[in-house]
Amino acid sequence: MIRQPCTFKLLVEEQGTFVKIPEAVIGKVVVRFTLEAGGYLHIGHAKTALLNAYYQESFMGKFIMRFDDSNPEKAIGYEKIILEDINMLTIKPNKVTYTSNYFRKIIVMCESLIKSGHAFVDYADKENIRLEREQKIESINRNNSIKKNVELWDQMKLGSEIGQMYCVRAKIDMSSVNFCMRDPIIYRCNSKLHFRTADNYKVYPTYNFSCAVVDSLERITHCLRTTDYADHNEPYYWFYDKLKLGKWYNETRPYILSYSRLNMTNTVLSKEKLTWFVEQGLVDGWNDPRMPTVRGLFRRGLKRKAFHKFVVLQGSSQKVRPLLQWDTIWSINQMIIDNKTSKHTALLRANSTNKNLIFSNNPVEVLLNNVEKPYRLTNALQHPKNVNLLFLWGSPKIIIDYRDAELLEVGGRVTLINWGTILIDLIEMNPDSDKIEKVHAKFDFENIDLKPTFKITWLPIISTVDSDQILPSLIPVVCVYFDHLINKPNLTKDDDFKQFITETSRREFQMWGSYELKFIGKGRIIQLQRKGYFICDSSYQPYSTLTGKEVPLVLFHIPDESETSGIPITSADMTFTSNATEVDEVDEIKMDFENVINDTQFQLSDMSISRSSSIESFIMVHSCDCQD
Repeated sequence: MIRQPCTFKLLVEEQGTFVKIPEAVIGKVVVRFTLEAGGYLHIGHAKTALLNAYYQESFMGKFIMRFDDSNPEKAIGYEKIILEDINMLTIKPNKVTYTSNYFRKIIVMCESLIKSGHAFVDYADKENIRLEREQKIESINRNNSIKKNVELWDQMKLGSEIGQMYCVRAKIDMSSVNFCMRDPIIYRCNSKLHFRTADNYKVYPTYNFSCAVVDSLERITHCLRTTDYADHNEPYYWFYDKLKLGKWYNETRPYILSYSRLNMTNTVLSKEKLTWFVEQGLVDGWNDPRMPTVRGLFRRGLKRKAFHKFVVLQGSSQKVRPLLQWDTIWSINQMIIDNKTSKHTALLRANSTNKNLIFSNNPVEVLLNNVEKPYRLTNALQHPKNVNLLFLWGSPKIIIDYRDAELLEVGGRVTLINWGTILIDLIEMNPDSDKIEKVHAKFDFENIDLKPTFKITWLPIISTVDSDQILPSLIPVVCVYFDHLINKPNLTKDDDFKQFITETSRREFQMWGSYELKFIGKGRIIQLQRKGYFICDSSYQPYSTLTGKEVPLVLFHIPDESETSGIPITSADMTFTSNATEVDEVDEIKMDFENVINDTQFQLSDMSISRSSSIESFIMVHSCDCQD
């Protein structure tokens, strides 16, 4: 599918305040989004990418997507997936590059530092180097001759046994208060095969060194970094100055813009930690709705526009922000999808023995004594603010949620959403289980004041003339609810995240759904009345060639701003609402009991067969999809 270019700049102009960048010339600004190709994009990566897209778009410049493959042990090869994720954000890079494209030139730059006395070859003892840097102790090799450094460097490039014992360090300032300025490592030996350059090289640059060199080669004018990289800015500019990188293409050094890192409650964004969840089988993959990845969030129902607006609210400020609540982003999302989603009905039913499925009672039958035959309801809107019509049928026999049935009282009145008000005549109880078995009621034609009544959802049960067999007017639905993977809002550096894993972060509810749900396609967002917003993860199939059985519609629950952390533990914990919107909608519907269909015009036994093509055409034409 062809996507429109990112309109992030327009959102900022409407709502956000972004830091202005100096030395920005229209048509000359070049930004880059750099990361290792070691996994899927998460929400933190996405913020960085969108910030770069904003400045590139604002100044009609260039956006370079660069894969940092300077470490052969980490360059796993997720480039295609990351580019797909970038496309999902509607970002269009002008160019895609790799750090390895410049390995030969980076080596030349390293040799230049060695030969000018600004770098030296040291023992590759990471622990000893770390301790010396912490204590500001100079290495015993710091003042070796340039000749000796060059000889050892040559051994490193060969990957010899001697060479593998050494690394190259920049000779900066071991007394600096900035730890990053204390002779950082800029080159290491590594005998592993590189997935792009194979065994052509035995030495590889560190990220900080290669970044400065490649930025100059790609003529980057502005670099965006999170504030936790602030200490790395000083050595970055040191490399620029000592190597005179600006003289090659740029008159000035790139301007570094620091912004606050995106931190969310109950969330880890470390690639290693997210990989652990995948490898342990605690999630279904990188696109699991519980994962903070772009694919996971979109699969859970987050719209691109909502995420763009969320990033706009954060801006590019350096101000350190507290942990952000997830309800912020989901409330923005709800505002976007609310007026575009069609309303449907699904009722809880008893489940199978699947441990992830939540047990609930089956719906309760309600017999409407003064409704003789099924008939088509008129003026049923999919959404009060949407003109599309919803295909609804009334019937002498309907079903309602068991929880709603428990609230009924003999002689009481209740409103069936999209239909009308009924009077409760009798409630039949099972003497053994003391559970409600059946309800007898009738329509109250005299009273049209629906405001004081309790509003409930319902589904029609339409049977054949000769039997009580339920025709496939109702379809099986599985609604899936999710919780945070981490049950502690704010993990500290000392916390072991594995000790705070949510025991059950996914629960499923089996339901019966209204007929038109069979046409809901994957990715479609809908609203189940009184149960919330959902996105279709897999469509309903009347028959599976693999199992020979009916395949239910699978819906993933989309959080909204009113929800707290956690998922329903039992059906009793599920959200049941009766909001003003539904009341207004019912008030607008004029109940027409003159449209009862007689037997000659409509055979009940053929309803789901002979009429299926016209019904499907109607629903497909009038269906309301929720796009960005």
